[in-house]
Amino acid sequence: NKKAGQIGATGSNFVNSHGLHDDMQYTTAYDMYLIFNKLLKYDTFRSIINKESYEAKYSDKNGNEKSKSFKSTNLYLTGEATVQSDDIEIIGGISGSTKKSGSCMILLCKNGNNTEYIAVILNASSNNSLYSQMSYLLSLSSSR
Repeated sequence: NKKAGQIGATGSNFVNSHGLHDDMQYTTAYDMYLIFNKLLKYDTFRSIINKESYEAKYSDKNGNEKSKSFKSTNLYLTGEATVQSDDIEIIGGISGSTKKSGSCMILLCKNGNNTEYIAVILNASSNNSLYSQMSYLLSLSSSR
């Protein structure tokens, strides 16, 4: 919360790192933009947000090597959703949902003029609504 406040994200209060519901945890679309924009300055973050899947290798409590595959929930990255404009490129992003927060997504995109921008949708009523709203928002940002 202190770091978030230092970059101007003062409309948020975080009480856990996983994002699952807690009555004391809240944020705003603007704060998510500020935090995401700050993280984009790190190459590692940029490389993580555009992966379709990730394979984690780790050791269990007995020292046995394990691996687990994680598939992105961002349907733009997995190819299960597309933007209706040919000049919009999804560079990467984060998506997720809970019963209390609804379906949420923040994306880094680039239009045909090579202008990068961040698009945020929070609290969509469903995944279908989230992608419909985001695709509409992105269509407004295409170069004309």
